[in-house]
Amino acid sequence: MNAHIPHRRLLVTLAGATVLCLAACSERTGPQQPALTAAQADSVGEVIVADAQAELDAATAGGGAGLVPGQSPPSLTLPLPFGCQPAITPAVPGNSDADRVPDSVRLTFASCVFMLRRGSDTVRGVIDVVDPTPTVTDRAIKLAFTDFARILVDRSGRLSSITLNGSRQVIRDSAHIAQTAVDFHTDYVFRDNSLASHVRNWDVLFTADSAGAIRVDSWLPSGTLTVTGSSTFTHGDRSLALQVTTPTPLHFNATCGDRPRFDAGTLIVVGTRAGATTTVTITFTGCGQYTITKS
Repeated sequence: MNAHIPHRRLLVTLAGATVLCLAACSERTGPQQPALTAAQADSVGEVIVADAQAELDAATAGGGAGLVPGQSPPSLTLPLPFGCQPAITPAVPGNSDADRVPDSVRLTFASCVFMLRRGSDTVRGVIDVVDPTPTVTDRAIKLAFTDFARILVDRSGRLSSITLNGSRQVIRDSAHIAQTAVDFHTDYVFRDNSLASHVRNWDVLFTADSAGAIRVDSWLPSGTLTVTGSSTFTHGDRSLALQVTTPTPLHFNATCGDRPRFDAGTLIVVGTRAGATTTVTITFTGCGQYTITKS
């Protein structure tokens, strides 16, 4: 029997342990991988921009201008950037406190189609306009979205879409609109047919450029938008926790004919996954134009 075999086995065992230790130490002390690649940062940015714009959809809807219980509804033009009018039920909604918000009214959009400079946009789904305090005369309103979808087809025939489910609590006056969304769910389809979901808890404040410019059931005027909050973003098998801020408020341009309808401002998104973080900076440079960078 060779007396050196146990010694050799010990050397081999020690060598293997050393290699494993070096590998583990390298993983612990080496450069940490970022939470997002450049392509993934672009995906996050695209969805965040779409949701920021969607926060302003229906922001001034009141359920119909001039609706009075017991009277026939007037010809209705809703303050929504869509190319057709929704079905309204009930036609004459109740209004227990006689303020500007009906107790409850449903707006149903059935594949409204309109043209943008860079393609076509189809809108369908349901928005419920609800008075959360139906016996108190105030400015409170709740907007509930059910499978509310926008489908964009660009000039190359590529399709992307955003579908909203959830509700927003809104307080507004003639100069400001404050919105709070809790567990508001967005499903997003990218042009390559991949899917993402975004579940957010956001506080949003819109301030009109001109005091007194915000009117119920009228088009939203130009103004600035700030967004603060947290969310969870899932794309494929990758899920991240996000924190969103607007160090420079986004400027909503009411005359802009493209989405997003921002022409200035900055969104900062910090994504965290498995202890690693990536900062995504979204800078709006003109009507419908923005850049995404990661660091």
